[in-house]
Amino acid sequence: MTPGVSPGVWRIGDVTHIGAASLPGLRIDIEPKTPLENILFLASYAEEQVPLGHAVQYQAQEGLPSALAEAFVRAVESCTRGGPLSGYRTVEETGHVVRGRWDIPRQIRTRPGIPLPLELTVSRFTPDIVENQVLLAAVRLLMRAPGVTDDLRRRLRGQLTAFEEVTPWQGREAPEVPLTRLNRHYGFALMLARLVIEATSWAHREGSTEGASFLISMPGLFERFVHRVLSRELEPRGLTVSTQDRSFALDEAKNVRLRPDLVIRRGDQALGIADLKYKVWNAEAGSPPNADVYQALAYALSAGLEAAHLIYVSGEVAPAEYRIASAGKCILAHTVDLSGAPDDILASVRRLATEIPPHVVAA
Repeated sequence: MTPGVSPGVWRIGDVTHIGAASLPGLRIDIEPKTPLENILFLASYAEEQVPLGHAVQYQAQEGLPSALAEAFVRAVESCTRGGPLSGYRTVEETGHVVRGRWDIPRQIRTRPGIPLPLELTVSRFTPDIVENQVLLAAVRLLMRAPGVTDDLRRRLRGQLTAFEEVTPWQGREAPEVPLTRLNRHYGFALMLARLVIEATSWAHREGSTEGASFLISMPGLFERFVHRVLSRELEPRGLTVSTQDRSFALDEAKNVRLRPDLVIRRGDQALGIADLKYKVWNAEAGSPPNADVYQALAYALSAGLEAAHLIYVSGEVAPAEYRIASAGKCILAHTVDLSGAPDDILASVRRLATEIPPHVVAA
C-alpha cells in the first residue's frame, strides 16, 4: 500500500481478497473484476453437491457480501422449508434413572464408590447436528458482516427461529459434511455456509474500537475450483489430484521443503505438477515473472518430471513453453479465463487435464 497523489488518498495493489471491511467511520469495499455470478459459480461447483444449473439469485448492485447473503438465505429457506434436519447425536449426561447406556468407567472415574447420580451416554434424535450447527453459525456471522443490506439482516434474523434448538458451530473452519440421501438437500446451503465462515474469520476489538471484515480469498477459491474440476476429470481414469502437497523437497536432506498447488498421480507416481497464480499474465507481454519460472523449475526437479506447469488467470488459453536447456526441464504456462460463461470456464480448466501433461489421459 503506497500513498496516492492526493493527501489522505492511498493506492492499494496486489489485492487477493474481495469483499468488505469496516471500522468506526470507515468502510473499505474491494470489488472483484470477475463477475459476481462467476465467483458464486466457482464457489458452488463440486461433484454431486450442487447441480450446475442451480439458479443463484443475488443483488449485484449491493456488492459481494449481499450477493452471497442473498444466495445463502434462499438456500437455507429452501432446505429448511419442512423444518430443520434432525439426526441421532450421542451425548453424555447425568441422571438418577438409567437411560441409554450406563458409562461405568466414567462413573468410577467421576464418583468412585458413589452409585448416584448415574453417568449416562444417551443417543438423542435432535436437530442439534453438525449440518444445522454450520448453517446457524453462518446466519449469525452474516448478520454482523459489513456490506450486508438491512433487508437481508432482517431475513437472517427470521431464520434464527428454525434453529432454536441448535448450538452454533464454534470452529474457525467449517467441516466438510459428507452428503447422503438424507442430507443431500442441504448441500448448496452447506457449501455457502463454509464460504461465509471462511470469509468472516477476521474480527478486531480494542477498547471501544471494533472492526470486522467479509473477505474471500480469490487465490484459495481459484485453487479449490481447479482442483475439483481436475479431480472430476481424472479420477475416473485412475488418477488422483492433490493440493498443497508437502511430500516434495529440493535437497537430499529434505530441509528445503516445497508445496506445489497441484500434483497429479497414478498411485505413488507423480505424473504432473503445477502451481496456480491468481494474477493476469499475457503471453504477448513476454515470459512469466522470473520468480514464477524458478518456482516451477524447482517443482520439476524435486518431482523428477520433465515439465512443470504455471496456471494464470487471463483471457488466453494456448499454453506457452519455456525450455530450460541447462536443467533439461520445460516450463509450460497456461491461462484460465474467469470472465466468460460458466461452460467456458469449465472447458478451459478441463483442457488442463490433457495438458498436465498430455500423455496422462492416454495412459
